[in-house]
Amino acid sequence: MVDNVEHIFLPSLSAGRYDLQVLKKGSIAQVSPGETYALAFEIFTLPLNARMTNGSVIISWPVAPTGFQLQSTTSLASPVSWASVTNAFSITNNQCVVTLPVGGGDQFFRLNRSAF
Repeated sequence: MVDNVEHIFLPSLSAGRYDLQVLKKGSIAQVSPGETYALAFEIFTLPLNARMTNGSVIISWPVAPTGFQLQSTTSLASPVSWASVTNAFSITNNQCVVTLPVGGGDQFFRLNRSAF
């Protein structure tokens, strides 16, 4: 069970593996000596590529790391409403590749990773 989740955004940190130290302060200890826990995180750059061909847009991203879902929206105005792209993707040259028809208007894409 997770009682509190903190998010750390480090947009300028280089890709790689980093160790995180956790300091417990105060008299309220969330983790007792009998409990075990671990912290894990990844920092990496995951390029999302798009190109147009024959009335379609081809979107691709690396196979690894895994667990990402392609999402799209027609507007970046707040609040942004992202929807999962349900078209099946194929794997070619270690890339996930999905081909989508070009429609009228703007279309924005992102990769979203599900929580572990």
